[in-house]
Amino acid sequence: MPAKLNAYNIFLHIALVALAALTVFLAAENRALKQPPPAAPNGPDIGQEIKDLSWSPLDAPETITEVAATGQESLLFIFTTDCSNCQATQPTWEELHQTIGDSVSIVGLSLSEADLTRSYRDRHSIPFPVGLPTDPSAFMAALTVNGVPLTFRLDASGRVVGSWSGTLSEKHKSEIAATAS
Repeated sequence: MPAKLNAYNIFLHIALVALAALTVFLAAENRALKQPPPAAPNGPDIGQEIKDLSWSPLDAPETITEVAATGQESLLFIFTTDCSNCQATQPTWEELHQTIGDSVSIVGLSLSEADLTRSYRDRHSIPFPVGLPTDPSAFMAALTVNGVPLTFRLDASGRVVGSWSGTLSEKHKSEIAATAS
């Protein structure tokens, strides 16, 4: 009987070790298979109507302009002064201003402080109007701004017709320029 009990104990120990090894292997595979959580959306939805959001030009802070009140197509750039991707995108925005600025209202809206934004605008010789949202928190929430740079197009009625997050590629630039009326 002791030999059978000893063989039985050995079998159980081997089975337990195998189950433990299998558990470790499956746990590692489970970690490897887990997908990162989906990224938070950045930017307004196509078709979203932009209303009740306003901004003030840097040089006339007492003037309040509705984001969608231009009555013509608009191209909005949302940026911060300390964002390296915003700085990398700046030449593309300037090129778009030269290309389609006559047919589209182009505005840069900074989420940084006024003094930093003014210095940034002057240092980069930004050729289009630059301002600050009058209520940055409401602005960011309404437009789902979770990162910059953010570029979006509005039609003449204030509806979003295009949205690009991050640095603009040549393809994005072509898409924006092609849709200008």
